[in-house]
Amino acid sequence: MRTTLVIDDGLLVSVKKLAAEKGCSVSAIVGEALRGFVSNRERLESRTTFRMPIYDGGGDQIDSQPIEFHGMDGDSEFSEFQ
Repeated sequence: MRTTLVIDDGLLVSVKKLAAEKGCSVSAIVGEALRGFVSNRERLESRTTFRMPIYDGGGDQIDSQPIEFHGMDGDSEFSEFQ
């Protein structure tokens, strides 16, 4: 099938160079790239979503905000990074 694509000039230069190195057409390079993109996308979409297991240890829960830890022992060595 014939179609028209709008491609960034720099990208087209790279594709033409690759096609010349491989001894094939720009169309073959574009087709190969698109097939790989579609295949990879389908593979990623078919993966199941990872769920982090959460365990309730039954113990006391700590309800603290990170700012509450500022000034505790050991923070002084990191003060230069703030």
